[in-house]
Amino acid sequence: MRRVPASPSGPTVRLRTSEGIRPVPLPRPDAAERPRVRNAPRLLALLTGSLEDRWRKVRRQLRRGVAVGKRKEVDESVHDLRTAARQLLAVLAAVRPFQDGKAARRLGRRVEKLLDRSGSLRDVGVQLDMLPTVTTDSSAPALRRLEKRLGQEHQRRVRKLRRRLRREDVRRLRGDVRRVVKRSCRARASMTSSAIQQAALQPGRESFARLRESRLAVNPVDRETIHRMRIDLKEFRYLMEALRVAAKGISARDLESLHALQTTMGDLHDLEVLSSTIARYVAKAAPESAAPLAPVLEQVEVRHSAMLTSFLEAVDPILDSWERLLAARRRVAEQA
Repeated sequence: MRRVPASPSGPTVRLRTSEGIRPVPLPRPDAAERPRVRNAPRLLALLTGSLEDRWRKVRRQLRRGVAVGKRKEVDESVHDLRTAARQLLAVLAAVRPFQDGKAARRLGRRVEKLLDRSGSLRDVGVQLDMLPTVTTDSSAPALRRLEKRLGQEHQRRVRKLRRRLRREDVRRLRGDVRRVVKRSCRARASMTSSAIQQAALQPGRESFARLRESRLAVNPVDRETIHRMRIDLKEFRYLMEALRVAAKGISARDLESLHALQTTMGDLHDLEVLSSTIARYVAKAAPESAAPLAPVLEQVEVRHSAMLTSFLEAVDPILDSWERLLAARRRVAEQA
């Protein structure tokens, strides 16, 4: 379920999502000039504590598995698993500067596999939710047939994911988490406070640099470039949430701007997947549906175009504000 943002104050940009146009507050770099700076060893202890907390959430979702019941309950359980996995990966990225072994890389690969294995089921669920929003009178019979096929595909993928989750080696995952925490504790004992402060900022700088690079590479007619930026944006947002646990100076308002961008990019991805699915259905299974489904594809394209235009207008002011905010955080850390 998406959060309902509070009424923004201060500078905003307007951003279109599937739920309409909304004002998004810009990050305020000036608010980060005088944050409360954590004691460096305490900062690292908070990060490792957060890693263990995120791992417990992933373990809980693995034990619960995919819900048994209505499709909505199934999709919510998959969403919870994917969110917990992304949050764990974010904290893992935050502590990587303090690692010198294979455990962090191995843990990251295993958690990423959870995301890969659940991604297709998530996409099918979203398409089933979106079909009623694009139905027209002429397309209704064809879309009902497509909906039936997607429903069958959803059930098939649920069974497949359940089998895979049952085979997941939770003990090995837990062992890797413990190794990562242990090596982080060694780093805390061997590094100076200044070195810890600087190392803690490194993942954020690197992630933002990748995001800036993918933004410059965006070509509105090349959806692969948009997809690449969506991934980089998602990673940066979750990383900033993870770092906020340990380092003050990043507010909920600042993070809301990233969440809003990610929501729009997620909506763009969902429209692209739906368009591809309809086109593939017409080409391979129901050529006779081409005419009644043509208005649906046009409607999806119009939505996508309007949303992409809104995103491209809003993204640069938000990223510019984040660049200033990160620079302010770095100055404070250097002065601490």
